Amino acid sequence: MSTFGQAAHGNGEADVLRSVYRSRLPMTTSGRQAILARAEGQALIEYALIVSLIALIAIASLRLAGTNISGILHTIAGEV
Repeated sequence: MSTFGQAAHGNGEADVLRSVYRSRLPMTTSGRQAILARAEGQALIEYALIVSLIALIAIASLRLAGTNISGILHTIAGEV
């Protein structure tokens, strides 16, 4: 029985796709490393975008809070 037939009957569609991928597209170690490097690079970029978004939100909220606190302190100072 072929690899395709075994996978189709025994383990489902995902195994069929894996077996076809492996048989049709042999991958060298350097090819796997390149794919992993791209995936790691993509993850790092996503994390950097998330961190920069959080930083922008934090800066904006601190500026707003600072303005409000400054107004409150000026009001208190004017009453004293």
